[in-house]
Amino acid sequence: MVGPVDLAYEDRHLRDLCLKHRRAISHLGPVLAQQLQKRIADVRAAECAMDLRVVGALFVEDDAGKFIVIPLEGSFSLILVANHVQPPLMTDGAVNWLEVTRVKVSGLARGTGS
Repeated sequence: MVGPVDLAYEDRHLRDLCLKHRRAISHLGPVLAQQLQKRIADVRAAECAMDLRVVGALFVEDDAGKFIVIPLEGSFSLILVANHVQPPLMTDGAVNWLEVTRVKVSGLARGTGS
């Protein structure tokens, strides 16, 4: 692999929550904001999506889609999706997360994950 994962955001609000610590604190509280900041740093440091297993990422492929769920404080989770024009797939049609080097933050969810 070459270099860190390329990270994008679904919209400006999510980008601001992830990148502007004061905004995250005002919307999420200090504990969740700090953990979100750490997980975003982990995503940026990863060489591929599969590297996120070390922070407890769950790789979900179901009727709702194909995404990564990273558990956060309380019942919150950071939701990521592959951000390739055509995500790399294995022969069975599942996403090849070892080859995913572009991800997008698609949301923060409550009640998702472990």
